[in-house]
Amino acid sequence: QINKYADTIGIPIEGSTRKNHDAIRGIGNFKNTTNALKVAYKNNKKIYISTVVTENNIFDIADIENLLIQYKDRIIYWKLYEFIEYHDKPFQKIKHAISTEVVKRIIKDIGKKLGRNKVFYLTSADRSEASFLINPNGDAIVPRKEKDKTHDIVLGNILFNDVKNIFEKWNNLIDYHKYQCHECALKNGCVKMENKIGEIA
Repeated sequence: QINKYADTIGIPIEGSTRKNHDAIRGIGNFKNTTNALKVAYKNNKKIYISTVVTENNIFDIADIENLLIQYKDRIIYWKLYEFIEYHDKPFQKIKHAISTEVVKRIIKDIGKKLGRNKVFYLTSADRSEASFLINPNGDAIVPRKEKDKTHDIVLGNILFNDVKNIFEKWNNLIDYHKYQCHECALKNGCVKMENKIGEIA
């Protein structure tokens, strides 16, 4: 059913092995994830990969790239996200932040196999007000970073509120400059972000 309506499939990968991935995503998730990759590839769907960089997988990043190589011609980009700490999510009891120096050392070596123009590293500041998300309960939210933590701005609920009003609130809130890189990545890769990776390296 998804194949009928989606041209791009987003798949989160947090580790190159069942042990590493499932430690973050839950038991059995690695099998589901790799199956989703195979199905998307077989059906000629565009694929984008997301990985949240934490102390649990920082030294597995290179092996994740090795896992992705077989799907290289279908992957439009691979986004590595800095871990975000939230104000109002008490389940985040473990601090997963990685030192900038460690991240720099790891990031500089990735993208050589998958393609530099496909690899993004986004900090929590980059992600502030740069996403429009819909939660399972219908809440439309935009994450905003304030000082050292992030909280969700609820624009309304798409099941119960006027959707036009929700989008008007979104248009008044977001920083369109942060969306530009997302737009070009969906086309043919992004030179601006490629340069950013080079600067980090």
